[in-house]
Amino acid sequence: MGGQQSGGIVKKSPLGCILAHWKEIGGQPGGSVNKKTLIKYCDQWWPLYKLEDGEKWPLNGTLKYNTLLQLMLFLRREGKWDEVVYADMFFTLRNHPEWQKECGINLAPQDPMVLAIEKERNKQNRILKRCCSGHPERVAKGFELIVKTQDPDWEDVDAMLDAVFSESEKQMVVRAARTQVQALVLAGTLPGTVELPISAGTLTRWEPGIY
Repeated sequence: MGGQQSGGIVKKSPLGCILAHWKEIGGQPGGSVNKKTLIKYCDQWWPLYKLEDGEKWPLNGTLKYNTLLQLMLFLRREGKWDEVVYADMFFTLRNHPEWQKECGINLAPQDPMVLAIEKERNKQNRILKRCCSGHPERVAKGFELIVKTQDPDWEDVDAMLDAVFSESEKQMVVRAARTQVQALVLAGTLPGTVELPISAGTLTRWEPGIY
């Protein structure tokens, strides 16, 4: 039938859409992930898992935020790290409404908390564009190079921020960075916790896994 791929996979479903955009989501052939394993996890294993908050994984997958979150939390608690990579594909699809539209599936319903974080992240990004207006790209590339080559600790980062930015600009950078990390932690793609509120002065007291 036109609405199904082989094996009963519905084309107009999250699983079908991921398979249709495998090059963008799963990577090139010969990589560490493959379609058969994704299908096995999605339609055979995950529906059997007992997720918290009354959630249950459906056949052909879902883009419902809380179901994705509970699945990701379950996989991490159980140490099923090989499955985490495949579960994250649904988060990736969720973040690309243009792919969802191409596949003809309903756009992912937006969780109020996620919307609030994304709104704040966009706001901070707009503020950062006004920050260091003389050479913003040069400053950003300089910081990226230092982090990659020198492996600075948080005290070093704090000192660099003091040297390059005014106090107000430094606060903008810190708030924007924390907002970005908070979104990743909430999505389950980055381990650790986010302590709020934060000031630039707390950079030197940060610990691994606490952003």
